[in-house]
Amino acid sequence: MLSLCQMMRFPDVIFASKTSAPISAGPSNQAQGKPQDLRRPPPSLLSGLTAVAEKGITLQADNVAEANLGAVDPAKTPSADFMFTLRNTSTRPIVIDRIQPSCGCTTATVTINGRLVAAGQDMPPLDSEAQANIHVHINLTGQSAGSLFKFVAVYTKDVPQPAAMLQIRGSLTKSILSSVPVPRPGGLLPATAPGAATAFPSRKLPFAGLRVVQAENVQALAPNQAQRDFGAVSALDTPSIEQTFTLNNSTATPLVLDRFQPSCHCTTAAVEGALAGAALPTLAPGQEVSVRVTVSLADLAPGPLLKSVMVFTKGSQLPAAALTLTGQLKPAVTLSSSLLDFGRVAVDKPQTLLLMATLDPRLTERGVPPTLVSNNPDIQIIPQPDVISRLKPNPKTGGKSPKAGGKAPTDAALIGSHQRTYRIKLSPAAAGPITGSLYFVSSGHDPKVSSALANATVLLLGQVTGDVAAQPSVLAFGNVRLGQGAVRQIVLSGKDPADVTSLKITSASPFLTAKLNTATPIFSGGQLLPASCVLEVTLAPQTPPGMLQTQVKILLPNGQRLLVPVSAFISPVSAMR
Repeated sequence: MLSLCQMMRFPDVIFASKTSAPISAGPSNQAQGKPQDLRRPPPSLLSGLTAVAEKGITLQADNVAEANLGAVDPAKTPSADFMFTLRNTSTRPIVIDRIQPSCGCTTATVTINGRLVAAGQDMPPLDSEAQANIHVHINLTGQSAGSLFKFVAVYTKDVPQPAAMLQIRGSLTKSILSSVPVPRPGGLLPATAPGAATAFPSRKLPFAGLRVVQAENVQALAPNQAQRDFGAVSALDTPSIEQTFTLNNSTATPLVLDRFQPSCHCTTAAVEGALAGAALPTLAPGQEVSVRVTVSLADLAPGPLLKSVMVFTKGSQLPAAALTLTGQLKPAVTLSSSLLDFGRVAVDKPQTLLLMATLDPRLTERGVPPTLVSNNPDIQIIPQPDVISRLKPNPKTGGKSPKAGGKAPTDAALIGSHQRTYRIKLSPAAAGPITGSLYFVSSGHDPKVSSALANATVLLLGQVTGDVAAQPSVLAFGNVRLGQGAVRQIVLSGKDPADVTSLKITSASPFLTAKLNTATPIFSGGQLLPASCVLEVTLAPQTPPGMLQTQVKILLPNGQRLLVPVSAFISPVSAMR
């Protein structure tokens, strides 16, 4: 099964008109760019949130906004701040469920209707055409030198995919290592309960009597704050890291543990020895409890790790303790690019791009190396002759191999890196958006290898052009109530009126139908477009609940094909109340 970051992405999703009124066929407000990165889930416009283009903010898609940090030195610029704006373009109120940063160094605060949403508070509804301002803060201390990519995923109620993606790109000229890179307060982070959020403290928490007991390898930051630094770790060695912390009630009254709140979905916390789902204990004065914090490395991006768990007690709005795990996650595969953008490609005109990957030597030494594959049927992957490069040899051996029977150099003495080059050939058989991804699959069944390869993904972008184009090129119905159905419209445009006549329209889903509407005039800049027509797409009321991802197929008289991906989320009646 593919991970979220390997799912198909539609690069320019916009909502089409719901009515049969005259349609203005203008260019999409999507900017040409790089809207997706391998370490994050694909965004969807199922909720109706649209990003607003402002000074310093560019739109990579209608719901993907990007800010460029440029090249900075963390010693001179230890942090960076950006302001993004999202607008509710739907006709109903939207409730933002949670804000999920890509890692612990990134935090976000939300302002709705001029009011800052405090940590732990539910988001108020965002009315139609209302805006939400999201302030993103990035702590650059402790980041590795090189390219920088951070993002914040915005989730709304009843939609499983992110409703919008706010991303920041740049590069760091130097690497400044910090023992405790902690974001500043106020950042909203994913919570264990829907609608809840919290912030990591940048200063000592108020001490409420819950003390962290000192232990080996555990660094005390404050009486109620502690961390364990694991140093360099690899998913090839272990699928997770974990540490047991001991908490002590140092007060004269009982303390009731209320909840554990991790910083993200990869982090969990549980009382040792307790049954799953059991209530958290009440600590009598002087009583101790052991809490095991576990961080899964499976879907984490290589680089600095900073994962925490906040411990809350009954009757307190502030965390009573903070338990943190830090480290540096080593990559199993280093890619020359996280995405391949083919740009605009004419149908039936092949195009080839190059991709390089440096594999951890253990991936090849354990047997057959992982294979690069694609979920796009128009993509052919052509491996090139392997190039094996080695770092500086051990000066003690003069760079020579050990004699027969002698002791082989250790990893510290001679480190190998296996570099591979691939030709990625696109042979487009139909017009439409270029979607899908490249990813590595292991020939064996080692879960550690599969976990380490989870983030070695390259997204495919671009647009295949033909004699007829669709606007939008991807159709999103949004959130549809079960049993209601919906109708959307697509504008089909050609170079000549003959291009849009005698079109054969089919659907890949029995719950989706499409037909041409030649009675609706189409205008652009006040001028009638004779070489255009309207395609009405109908979602049947019988569509079952859940996510629907399908496509409309359009066959031209000359044999060309145009594919329009379609998505919808069908909500049960109870979920829409």
